Amino acid sequence: MKSLLQRPIYATLAIYWMPAIVWAVAISTVSHIPAPEIQKAAEAFDAVPIALDIAYHVIVFGVMGALGYWAASRHLGQRSKWSYLAGLGFAIGYGAVDEVHQTFVSGRSSAAEDVGYDALGAAVAIVAIFAVRFVSARSETRSTQIR
Repeated sequence: MKSLLQRPIYATLAIYWMPAIVWAVAISTVSHIPAPEIQKAAEAFDAVPIALDIAYHVIVFGVMGALGYWAASRHLGQRSKWSYLAGLGFAIGYGAVDEVHQTFVSGRSSAAEDVGYDALGAAVAIVAIFAVRFVSARSETRSTQIR
């Protein structure tokens, strides 16, 4: 069996992007649920529907941004600014496509502010990843200077 480094680039891209693609399919599946069913689910949790919707967008697209970053960083490098931008762009772009998809679902509509919440979630995830990487790089630098 060939190692990942010996496989063609399209094969490794497919492997690394698979988690993000699976996550995107899960988002599309939820987005395809008609509005009355979504309302029933919100009532079951006794949550304010708008708060639940905002939390859903921020959390789900935060994960999408992190998965996009992870996939991009396998090829572009973990500290490459393009990895961070690719994760952010992937999540925001998919959020916009998902909103368009919702216009075709019974009782659902597209909302620009939902794409904003998607972007917020992705940005929070990307900033958190950057912060963790920055702190770990500084601690590695300090530990090598102390020795």
